[in-house]
Amino acid sequence: MRINKLFLFSIVFLFIASSVSAMTIHEPFHDGVLTESITFLNYSTSLINPTSCWYNLNNRYNITFPDCDNIWIEIPVNRLDFHYEVSPSETDLLPFANLTVFETNGTDTISDTALFHLDNEFGNDGKGVLTASLIGFIFLLSFILWYPCFKLDSLHVPIKFGLTILGFFMPLVGLIASRSVIEQYIHSGALKSIFDSLIIGYTWLLYAIISYFLIVFIIYVMALISDHKKNKEAMI
Repeated sequence: MRINKLFLFSIVFLFIASSVSAMTIHEPFHDGVLTESITFLNYSTSLINPTSCWYNLNNRYNITFPDCDNIWIEIPVNRLDFHYEVSPSETDLLPFANLTVFETNGTDTISDTALFHLDNEFGNDGKGVLTASLIGFIFLLSFILWYPCFKLDSLHVPIKFGLTILGFFMPLVGLIASRSVIEQYIHSGALKSIFDSLIIGYTWLLYAIISYFLIVFIIYVMALISDHKKNKEAMI
């Protein structure tokens, strides 16, 4: 009888100990299919006061992340050695990867692994054409916004000012969108660096353009006030 109680107590103790050090990856989904290179790492853990957290992909690239909190991570498609398997919901062979997350508090170390497929081809289902068209439309918006500026007379200076600034702002949106497409689908570090530089450079140029137009607009407003005062004095 005592042996049975001891055996039962041991099972309960092991269950409690294992539950205390449990970790579960919620995203990316196990056996799911990722269609983008950027994914949200969402996991839960019961480890008390973790001091260090890291993850690896296909048992490579150990990457630490701060605060042991849920974060956005990038799947380096071009730098991973994949094996190919049929996806759960498709008949095509897709790259198959595993993501393992680790936590330690100096005493205990726990981990969990999520296995998932990658369907990240830019040409699938017309994603490339659609995305390129949207980015092209963003750049075209500059000219669409500027066109009314040539049609409006001097009485609509505030509207012309606003449309002009928005027109200069659209290329920045297009550059950011292009950079996101490269990150999500094309997976070229060199291209990402180029677009990062373009975004930074155009951002400073945009600051200069906005500053110039603000100065011009302030001078215009001050000239209007001055003319209004002169007209008032002339009437007196």
